[in-house]
Amino acid sequence: MPLEDPPPLPRPYQNITGQPYDSETPYLFCVESSDPNSDEILSYGYQHWPYRSHLKSSARTCDLCRLIHEEFLMNTNSVPHDDEYNFFITRRDNHQQGFLVWTQGDRPGVIWRVGAFGCCIDTSDPNNPDPLVDIFRGRLVYEDSGDITARRTAKNWVDTCVNNHGGLCGPPNGQQQDPLLPTRVLDIGPLSTSPVKLLKVKQYQRGEYAALSYSWGTVNDSYKTTKLNVNDYMNKKIDIHVPIPKTIADAIEITRFMGIPYLWVDAYCIIQHDPKDFHREGPKMLEYYGNSRVTITASASSDAQRGTFHRRVLPNYTRFEYLSINGRQGTVFVTALDPDKENIQRKHLLFDDDPITTRGWTLQERILSTRNIIYSTHQVYYECNRHFLSEDGLSIDGRYLSTNRNTKDLRLFPTIGTQDRRSQWDILVALYSARDLTDPNQNKFPAISGLAKRFGQFFSGDKYYAGLWKKRFIEQLFWTTDTLSNPLVGPSKWLSDWPPPFSNYRAPSWSWACLDSGVQSLNPDGWIYRAQKYATFQPPTLVPPDPSNYTDDGAYYSQIGFAQVIINAPMVPIKFIGVSTQDGQVLNWAHSDDPNQVISFPFETRFDYEFAYSELQNMSIYALALGRDPELNRDGINSINYLCLLVTRANGGDVNGNEAYRRMGTIWLNELRMQDRAISYMDKSQYKDITLV
Repeated sequence: MPLEDPPPLPRPYQNITGQPYDSETPYLFCVESSDPNSDEILSYGYQHWPYRSHLKSSARTCDLCRLIHEEFLMNTNSVPHDDEYNFFITRRDNHQQGFLVWTQGDRPGVIWRVGAFGCCIDTSDPNNPDPLVDIFRGRLVYEDSGDITARRTAKNWVDTCVNNHGGLCGPPNGQQQDPLLPTRVLDIGPLSTSPVKLLKVKQYQRGEYAALSYSWGTVNDSYKTTKLNVNDYMNKKIDIHVPIPKTIADAIEITRFMGIPYLWVDAYCIIQHDPKDFHREGPKMLEYYGNSRVTITASASSDAQRGTFHRRVLPNYTRFEYLSINGRQGTVFVTALDPDKENIQRKHLLFDDDPITTRGWTLQERILSTRNIIYSTHQVYYECNRHFLSEDGLSIDGRYLSTNRNTKDLRLFPTIGTQDRRSQWDILVALYSARDLTDPNQNKFPAISGLAKRFGQFFSGDKYYAGLWKKRFIEQLFWTTDTLSNPLVGPSKWLSDWPPPFSNYRAPSWSWACLDSGVQSLNPDGWIYRAQKYATFQPPTLVPPDPSNYTDDGAYYSQIGFAQVIINAPMVPIKFIGVSTQDGQVLNWAHSDDPNQVISFPFETRFDYEFAYSELQNMSIYALALGRDPELNRDGINSINYLCLLVTRANGGDVNGNEAYRRMGTIWLNELRMQDRAISYMDKSQYKDITLV
């Protein structure tokens, strides 16, 4: 069988989305023919063995058959099966190298994927390359991700990108000069014995540098640059063997190996505990990561001491001699691939098992970087504006949430498209808000400021206000937490005193950034974007905690000391009247003047905070109508609904101490149930100016 080009599935099975066998057998992947009576499904691909007993017998002497039989047993372990199975081999989907093994399923027209297999070549001896090295792009994965072979692979990825991807991954408009260097960089020198110094860059100095993306963790931070040691770091060398964390030391090694003279590491290149330097450097993440030659991502490390390089569980390889179609003789290593990631290819790009994906700062560091070498738990990966690659040969055109308009959209998140930047911002908010920050009060806005500045370039003439954009401000006010499973239990604790003092202030209640939990910016399914808008607003007032720490427009993107906005909208006094459980837990609300008539829409009350029944019953609560949902038959219910914010009075008032309100969640009020109290777009007597803080 030609491993370079196995035969495809027959046409009745092509372009059909497969499904797991059932919820208890997710790895057994099933595809059902679009034409069960077609003769093409009786025999397809390359026939391997006609019976399972033959495969089992061959597995005693053939390592490849053993590998296939092991995958068959694992994937069909809980599924009844007998001996009468034909085994066939076809190519993998989406132009991936390797092959798939299939067998007949449990009913006509259904086939089961026994396993997915990749092909790799040993490239450990560059002076004696395997003749098949140019045919199979997969490389053996070694136990140490810092192995010289893995380093050569990473360097080859970067060099190929620099030399062949042109303006897509390089300077715009054919510009060939090096980028401007950050304010400070580590000058690492070319040799392992070279001293490492902190370099304060001259104005307009250019050069190549790498950047590091990693998790700080809770390790001793004595190594970080402060006002006390910054001069020593610049005038003397930094001891690379004792105080410097292993993650940074490993990054220095790979940077040197690639021939790059400088490395940018935030802990060294931003003066810690210096608010002025933090607020000057923090908003520059767009430039610092976007202009780096490559970003080194310590994806598998939970803190700075764990190291960029790490030990990995080796794949189960089997090797055999292979004669290629063009007559080259060499050694191929075959391994079984992760069936879950073969089912859903985008899972390769999400790194859900890696600690770095839980950290807030690292989202923008990945997206803003033109090139990424990602040291993940199982493999080293490479990502640029052209493609996504892995050591074992995976190659996907496009990348994870690129901000480059010319990058292929991978449809990782079906609600967005490459050109729909407004929706892409909503997705980024949902991803970012679910991540952790060590000090959210200080870092919530700075850790996404680079992305905000980048989208500010896309949104020409728009303004950024505490995580929301002026041109979609009313729509984006309607963000929500996902509390459908238990609508009374929110992720954050309600603070009775609001707004907080400057020393403990993070964001206004109307911004998603005030919470520590994940939010949905498209609430839910984007209904607010299709609603008739009732509310209008005046430009928000934003006050930085210390204006002397900010330059240019930094205050719009960085830390906030206070913020408020004046909203003009219909305001309905409502009262919580209890919970009904006939169809699940439904919170019922009535107009304050008629507590016997439920006016809320079922299952559409979502709180930002945790509340008890007694608290709600004793609070003065209002529904601030942002818009009217025109859908007449939503979920089979003939209804029209008002999309509202739940608000209550803020005891601290606005910036001048006057009456103000705070957000506490969202609610839908039903127009039919409201009867003669229904809200009129034209009746401005129902509208009120209120200040949200």
